[in-house]
Amino acid sequence: MSQTVSFDRRAHIQEALLRQAVSIEATLFQELVYGQEWDVSFDSIRFTTPQGRRKGFLVHGDVLFVRLNDETYQPLTGGVGTVKGCRILIYPYDKRPFFSQEGQAVAVSLLLVEEESGLSLPITLMVTSLNEGRR
Repeated sequence: MSQTVSFDRRAHIQEALLRQAVSIEATLFQELVYGQEWDVSFDSIRFTTPQGRRKGFLVHGDVLFVRLNDETYQPLTGGVGTVKGCRILIYPYDKRPFFSQEGQAVAVSLLLVEEESGLSLPITLMVTSLNEGRR
């Protein structure tokens, strides 16, 4: 593979990682900021929406899933990305749990890794619920 093609592929993979990171960050933040009654473990978080629905997120294997209103799970990662053959996986970041409760906030620590190239991008969030304590 020529150097130009290699640089182009790397740039496309980095773009796919950034797109995936933005999507995950927005999804996690939008759901968690309005969540209440969090149940947090190393690889999952469950919570109640202001409408009383149970939702959550789960890392299983190397894929991040969202818990839907009907209590089924849908993958947010793990499929082929926008770049042909670009599969993005989830791993723990910096030996931290994927999800943890820190006082009134939930910490999220994920490492996105493109399977073939090994290129990676960390995601770290700290979210405080706007609804916790309001009942």
